[in-house]
Amino acid sequence: MVSINDAEYGILQFNLLKPRIFAAGALFVLLVAIPTVAVRRVIRRSPIPADSGQSWLKWSFDTNRYFNMCLILAFASYGVMWEGTFDDISKQFSHFQTLALALIMFLSILITRTFRHNYKTNPKKCALLPMADFILVNLLVLYVLRIWTGYATFVYWFFVVGLYAAWLDDRFKNAKKRQRLSLIIH
Repeated sequence: MVSINDAEYGILQFNLLKPRIFAAGALFVLLVAIPTVAVRRVIRRSPIPADSGQSWLKWSFDTNRYFNMCLILAFASYGVMWEGTFDDISKQFSHFQTLALALIMFLSILITRTFRHNYKTNPKKCALLPMADFILVNLLVLYVLRIWTGYATFVYWFFVVGLYAAWLDDRFKNAKKRQRLSLIIH
C-alpha cells in the first residue's frame, strides 16, 4: 500500500523489503494470528461438548470466555505497543472508576464461579449468566478503561477477527457449508 501511494507522487521504487513495509505487514499478520489461535483454543477447550444439546449455552459461554481472553490479549498488546502507558495507574483512574473496576471484576468472578458450579446440574438456571458477564466486561472496556486511548479498539479487533476466524473454520470443516461458501465466493 505504501508503494502504491508513493507511485501516485512519482516515486516508482517498488521494494517490498523496505523496513517500514515489512514491519507493517508483520504487525498485521501478528494481529490476525493472535486472535485466530486464541479463538481456536477457546473452542477446543470448551467444557460444554458440542453434542450436548445446549447450543445456546455453549455459544454464550465460549463467546464470554473468548471476550475475556481478548481483554487479556489486548492488555498485553497495548502495554507492549504503548510503552509506559500503565505507569502510575493510580493517577489515571478516578475514585469512581476504581470502584467500578473492582465491582465489575468481583461480579464477573462471582458469575463465572456460579456458572461453573451449576451448569451441569441446572443449565436452564444459569443460561443467561455468560451473557450477563459478557455485558459487564463490555461495560468495563467501554466506560471504565476508556482512559487508555485505543485499548477498546484492540479488544474489539481481537474479538471480531477471532469470531470471523471461527466462522471460517466452521465453514471449512463442514462439506455442505464449504460448498455454500464456495457458491458465495464465485
